[in-house]
Formats: sequence, C-alpha cells, structure tokens
Amino acid sequence: MWFKLTNDKAYLFGPHTPTELAWLRAFLTFGDVEADKDPNAKEQVSLFNVFDQSFPVGMLDLVKREARKAKPPVKIEVADTRVVPCQRVSFEEVAQQLALNEVELRPYQVDALEAAIKAKRGVLQLPTGAGKTNIAVALMLSLPCRWLFLVDSADLVKQGAERYRKLTGRDCGMIAEGKFTTGDIVFATFQSVHSKLETPAMRTYLQGVQGVLVDECHTVAATTFYDVLGHLPNAYYRTGLSATPLSRLDRKSILTIARLGSVVFKMTPGELAALGYIAEPRVTLLEVHQAGAWGLHYSVFRERYVVKSRRRNAAVLEGVTLMAKPGLVFFKEEEHGHMLTKLIREELGLSCEMVWGDKSTAQREAAVKKLERRDIDIIVCSSVFTKGVDIPFLMGGVNAAGGKSVIDTLQRIGRGLRLSDGKRFFDWIDIADTGHKWLADHTADREATYKLAGYATKRVPSLKAQAIPDFDAKKGKERLTSASQVKWSSGGLDDLET
Repeated sequence: MWFKLTNDKAYLFGPHTPTELAWLRAFLTFGDVEADKDPNAKEQVSLFNVFDQSFPVGMLDLVKREARKAKPPVKIEVADTRVVPCQRVSFEEVAQQLALNEVELRPYQVDALEAAIKAKRGVLQLPTGAGKTNIAVALMLSLPCRWLFLVDSADLVKQGAERYRKLTGRDCGMIAEGKFTTGDIVFATFQSVHSKLETPAMRTYLQGVQGVLVDECHTVAATTFYDVLGHLPNAYYRTGLSATPLSRLDRKSILTIARLGSVVFKMTPGELAALGYIAEPRVTLLEVHQAGAWGLHYSVFRERYVVKSRRRNAAVLEGVTLMAKPGLVFFKEEEHGHMLTKLIREELGLSCEMVWGDKSTAQREAAVKKLERRDIDIIVCSSVFTKGVDIPFLMGGVNAAGGKSVIDTLQRIGRGLRLSDGKRFFDWIDIADTGHKWLADHTADREATYKLAGYATKRVPSLKAQAIPDFDAKKGKERLTSASQVKWSSGGLDDLET
C-alpha cells in the first residue's frame, strides 16, 4: 500500500488489494464510548475518510507497526511531499541563548528536546514540575519557524507568553481574551482560535503556521480542539506536552495521536523525584468503609455517600490533620466544598478559603498569596486548581473528590510536586472508599494510577471514620446525624456522643 504524506493527512494512492483496504479501515475504527450512554450515538468512529481515501498522518507510525503484525503482513510505502520549513539551530547556540537568562536545560530536558526534533511530530510525556515550557521554548529556538503554542485557558496563555519573553528577551503574539496579535511566535487558546476560524484573518494566519505546540495535549480530543488542529495545512512540526497524554477514560486518546503523533519521550513522576527534580510524594490511602445501597442514581449516590457522608467527611478532616501545611483539599461538588470549608474552620480551628469556578483568576491568585504568607492554612478547591497553578511551597493535600480519572488524579497531586527551599516531600492523603463497589472500584483505579506513576503508597484505616456509625441502608438514614456530635481535640476526633 502506498501513501502520500501531507502535513495533515496520509492519502492512499496506487494499487492495493481489497483485503489490505479492509484491514486499514478496520484498524482505524474504534468504539464510541458515547454509544454506551446515548442510543443515537454512533457505535463506531472511523479515522479513515472514505471520500478522499485518507487518515490523519499522526496515525502513520501505528499503521506501519500494526501492518507488520498483520496476517499476512501488509507492506507500507510512503511518498513524503512535505517541505521542511527551516534548518535547525545548533544546541550550543540555543544553550547560549538560554544561558543569557540564567537557564540551563536539565539532562532529561535535553533528551526530550532531541526526541521532539528527531521525530518532527509526537508527544512528550512529562510530569508536573518537569519544566515543559522550558523544553517548548528551547524547541522553538532550535527550529526557528512560525510557531503556534496552543493551550486551553487564558491563564496558560499568559503564563506561557511571560515565560517565553523571560527566557528569550523577545516579544510574542497572543490570541486570547479578545486579543489577536500575530508574529513568528504566538500563544493562543483553542477557544479563541476556533471562534474566529471562519474569518479571513484567522484563515490566513493559520495557513502560515509551520509548527504547532500543544500544552495539556490530552484535551485535543475535544471536538473544537481537534477541529483547530485540522486547519494547519503547513504545520510541519507538531509536538504535544502532557503528564497524561493518553489517559482519557472515553477511548478518545487516539485522537491526540491522530493530530500530533505517538509518544516519543516519556518520564514518570517517580523517575523525576528519584533524580531530585520534584518533591517525593508520600501517598496515604485513608480507608473508609461504607455499605452503600444499590439502585440509586449516581448523583444521589454521590450526595449520600460522598458529599453528606458524616463518616467519609470525618476521614477528610483526619486527612487534613495528618498532612503538612499549607495544603489543598480537593472537592468535586460545590456543596461539598462549602461543607468542608465550614467543618475545617469549626471542627479543626484552621483558617481556610474556598476557591471554585465562580472565582476569578485574580481571586484565585489572591488566595494563593494568602496561603504563601500563611494568612490561611488551607485552600479548599475544585478542578480550577488542577492545572496552570504553581504552588512550590505547598506541603500537603487531600483528595476528598474521589473519582477514577487518571488525568484528574495526577493533576491534583501534581500541584504539590514543585520544589521550594527545604522541601523534599509532599504529603498526599486520598480517601480510600471500601464497601460499595462503585466507590471501591474508583479507589482501586486511583491507587493503580499512583503506582503506575512510581509513587509509594500505603493504606491505613481511618480511625476517626470508624468512630461514626455507617449509613443504615435499610432504614434510609444515618444513626449519627450531625458532625457536631463528634468531639475534636488537638485537630482530632476524641469521642462519640450517643
């Protein structure tokens, strides 16, 4: 089978057998997870375009690999029509440029940079604290063409542009929050680019892009993000950055590969911690047993056995007392956040502030400043703190949100991995639910994620949770109805009033 390559697609041309075509189409088809929830959704999604006989060029390496395994093997030939847009600048010159701003790439950053340059397209899998932006800037300096750096939030645009200016002393363009300034280097949100996708100015700009970088590239599977990357016909270089590039639960990680290519460099958080570049997480799974009732809608189940569970919330408070301060406590439901904030203040006597989606960037930054000054001990936060927030001085955290997402799990714990003076370890407490299959399975998924990342974990029973009677599923009520019935002393549960 022969394929003609462009920067965006691989086109099938020349002679091929029906068997070979059937194999290719089958390989490029995957199950649609939406079909599990929506009877009107397609059961299968194909990356093979039957009209122009093409597929996203990022899939080419996987197609070649699987073709060799096919029975009989399928021979793949390629005609590459792409034009290399620039010549590489030597590493010595790039290192000198960075040294002017007192930056020296770490050995693994050099390896990641070389892998990206050699592959021309692909994903760099690096944990929080690895210095992904430094690698990205070095890549843009090494390959001096017209680059577009795409992210999914205006905060990340500002952070990336600021870092680029600091490391290079050069200006850059921005497409975000109503701004549309272009140049050789542009930082932009997917949303802002997509909103102007049909305008002549945006079309002209995207035609001229020769290299694209995508931070938090696991987001590429979103329909609008995937669409944006399909409008870059001259983007020869394509590189994704993420700690969790292929860890989506909806089977759509394949779309990240389709647009950007396979993982070409990988380093786990455990490996980075062993080298002393990030803090070493000490993960404690605090066990809470609840014999949950079946037959409930999931939202009702979450409300009863997570948000309003006296036993589970007692374990959260125990985790708060165990972790080093200052720290974060993660929640999912806003009601749960308000409840935990109140309990931490009233039951533990600690100062805290709640931050969630309704808070502006300025308000979030103000809360972090208070935490740094130790005006407060804890920030109780939602998913708005899972990315784009650097808190090097953070010493501990509690996951009260539960869940099974690999991406959410690693992004939450990632908030505390950056080093600061005197910091070597980071205390992470995860509420380990047992008893009910839903919660227990989610706990097992998170525990597996920690181990896969290279983190040492230990399970211990929550003594404070054990002091509170479990929910009585048959009677439909708790035997203990108020957290105030539990006495706290020195940040812990002392006894139980009946």
